Amino acid sequence: MMVKVVQILAALILLAHSPGYALETPDVTNPTVVEAFVDGVVNNSMKSARSASGVVAVMKDGKMIFSKGYGFLDVENRIPVDPETTLFRPGSISKLFTWVAVMQQVEQGKLDLDADVNKYL
Repeated sequence: MMVKVVQILAALILLAHSPGYALETPDVTNPTVVEAFVDGVVNNSMKSARSASGVVAVMKDGKMIFSKGYGFLDVENRIPVDPETTLFRPGSISKLFTWVAVMQQVEQGKLDLDADVNKYL
């Protein structure tokens, strides 16, 4: 599922920054637009990967734009995933969030990638 999340994030970024993509650039801050896009990607990915469940959350400027659970928390009892309460093990996806946070600190001038790491520990 991590690869699919990365693909969704990359596609949303490309969608937001591609001037020739469409006559009118889609509003990626609009939850309805984001949901339509994510639904198409996630539903197809879940079918091909035979994934039972997952959650996608999209944030911008510290605000939640979109959050939705897909599939079932309990397949046998048909209990759907709730993005607010269903817990998933983070696994390798946490590396992506760590590096995004690191690069944001670099952009803000708060972190120097060439400095000795002990300066920050």
